[in-house]
Amino acid sequence: MNQFFITVNTTQPKNNLEKSLQSSFEIFDHRLINESNIEILKSTYTKTLKWYKDNKGKCHVDFSMSNYSDTILIAMGSSLQVNLTRVIGLI
Repeated sequence: MNQFFITVNTTQPKNNLEKSLQSSFEIFDHRLINESNIEILKSTYTKTLKWYKDNKGKCHVDFSMSNYSDTILIAMGSSLQVNLTRVIGLI
């Protein structure tokens, strides 16, 4: 089973939703994740968006995922990017 090393890259958030997403995703930074658990990242996005909307938030941030040979890039808005790099070998 493939494992990925997660790196979370952030810039200045443009709105409160981006700020909430950055807070939600900082726990994943510099962690390993199994390929079968990558959906946890989409679930975290969905839960954060739901919480934000339930608290009268009006902004929306798109979730996009791009798959390259050994890397998966996830972008949320303009201030949050999550990079998953396939780990080769044993850790």
